[in-house]
Amino acid sequence: MRNEPIPALTAEERAAHWGHLDEVENRAPEEFDHLKQDPDHKNQIDDKSMDEARVGLDLRESGRLPADIRRPELADKGEFYSESTGEYYDIKGVHSDYPPFNNVRDKSQPFKGAYDPANNEAWVNKQLAKQIEKRGRIVIIDVRNANQAAIDSIKDVVESRGWGDRVIWYP
Repeated sequence: MRNEPIPALTAEERAAHWGHLDEVENRAPEEFDHLKQDPDHKNQIDDKSMDEARVGLDLRESGRLPADIRRPELADKGEFYSESTGEYYDIKGVHSDYPPFNNVRDKSQPFKGAYDPANNEAWVNKQLAKQIEKRGRIVIIDVRNANQAAIDSIKDVVESRGWGDRVIWYP
């Protein structure tokens, strides 16, 4: 089973992937209805929580997440929990440009929160080390909105820290 990051997506590939995620949602409407409710946000549903649900279902369909994933009952436990594995899973997006669902109106300026391979220590500590080492979670690294330099940088970090078995690359 593949667990390597894919090359950076082109704009066309990104658009096609959004269509794929719509199909994933349509194949499992009842599970989607459950997974889109995020306990971190008082079970409110928004574009981000629906995207997380689609990603979880997509990973489940491909066999990269267990069949019994669900949202954790309590807040601050990540995106998914599997009773069969006892694992919590947390999605972390890597963004080289404005992320989807960003409400900034003027996107003519560079995205200030972009992942910077030359200055990644704070991101790695907060998004990966904290989840993997301190909280014992498996991190789903979502590289749909990352450029190749960011993907290569994070792959190097994961390999150098020995986190390969605690990371699932998406898509």
